[in-house]
Amino acid sequence: MITAIDTSVLLIIARKEPRWEKWRMALTKAASEGPLVVCCVVFGEFSLGYDSENLALERLNTLHIHYDPIRPQTARAAYSNYLKGLPYRNPEPHLLPYHLINAHASLQADRLAVDSRLNPRHYHSTVQLLPY
Repeated sequence: MITAIDTSVLLIIARKEPRWEKWRMALTKAASEGPLVVCCVVFGEFSLGYDSENLALERLNTLHIHYDPIRPQTARAAYSNYLKGLPYRNPEPHLLPYHLINAHASLQADRLAVDSRLNPRHYHSTVQLLPY
């Protein structure tokens, strides 16, 4: 079972914020069931905390997390879902990353590890969430 990881979880673990040990244990269990991956959006957000992308990749490797680029069909599905929501609200381009992360977790993984102050179901309604 492939587990996609959101930036929110990576930052909780990297910064040792509250709940980091619960997330570490949940990801350790998930890793025993299959690969842990991040998409390009998550990697981009996470890597800004490092001096180079190589250092960020090394840190992910120490956590046994692999970089998994978004495939063309996944990108297309994400943008299609984004466009479907436009008639119901003003165009909000800042929401596109949520659609990309969701599509990656839905189409290239089996579940998503996300920790959000908002209800994660708001943006990730089509994917199974990893409990922690």
